[in-house]
Amino acid sequence: QSWSGMVLAVAGLVRLGLSVHIRDRIDPDLMIPAVGQGALGIACREDQEKLEALLDDVLHHEPSGYAAVAERAFLREVGGGCQVPLGAWARLEGEELVLDACIAALDGGEHYRDQRRCPPEEGGMTGRELAHDLLKAGGEKILDEVLGDRRRELSGSPFHP
Repeated sequence: QSWSGMVLAVAGLVRLGLSVHIRDRIDPDLMIPAVGQGALGIACREDQEKLEALLDDVLHHEPSGYAAVAERAFLREVGGGCQVPLGAWARLEGEELVLDACIAALDGGEHYRDQRRCPPEEGGMTGRELAHDLLKAGGEKILDEVLGDRRRELSGSPFHP
């Protein structure tokens, strides 16, 4: 087979020792990454309070935590999951959390994108508000087209709005 190009995750190529093959990186201004890229979640049993405190003290990266909360709130509110081309990218810029998000049609022809800034502690609320705004702008129609009846089924799920 002949390939003209391929889009792969940088993290995966680095992990495999193939970073010499990276020719370009996609700027988030061009394409917003999927929710949670670069975030790592670690879980432990409820009865392991000392371990939980140790993990929080040693491994918790506060800026990544704020970003993950905002991005996941956006995703939860949209309810699209991995079937819908959507993205959210949150990061701290100075004292502000900046959240960019988008919802796109499968062919990329129609898309809705916006940005919000807020105090880091308000990332969850801001993610939900941005989701509502993008859904109202036209994202709702895209989700209905992509998911159809499945969206109505998911709406009753505890994992989707």
